[in-house]
Amino acid sequence: ALPSLSPTVASSAEPSVAATPEPTTTLSEAPSVVASAAPSVAVTPSPTVEATAGVAAVACASVQCTEVPNPQIVPTGETYGARCCSDNALPDFVYTGGSCDLWSYARDADGACMTDVKYHDAKSTCESYG
Repeated sequence: ALPSLSPTVASSAEPSVAATPEPTTTLSEAPSVVASAAPSVAVTPSPTVEATAGVAAVACASVQCTEVPNPQIVPTGETYGARCCSDNALPDFVYTGGSCDLWSYARDADGACMTDVKYHDAKSTCESYG
């Protein structure tokens, strides 16, 4: 059967299989029961695990630090001395002894002692050592 040249008032028994040359301008009577597009298959980036509050815990590791509460919550933008610690022996790390197996190192990649660093810089340096 050939398509009609003018619209009919009554619904047809079967839907047409050919697309119309232009979109229709009238609303359908009922919502579609078929999704109009496939869901995304791309993975969204995972949430950050980095604290966004801008604070971190610091603790004194020297026997000279008896008057400072241990640990202390401080802004991450302030500078402190830092020491990298590891449960395993790493190159240049020194075994600290004591009640647990712990190795530490207090120098940055250039060999400078980390006496005045911000949290994120110290964290990045320590992570680079493994």
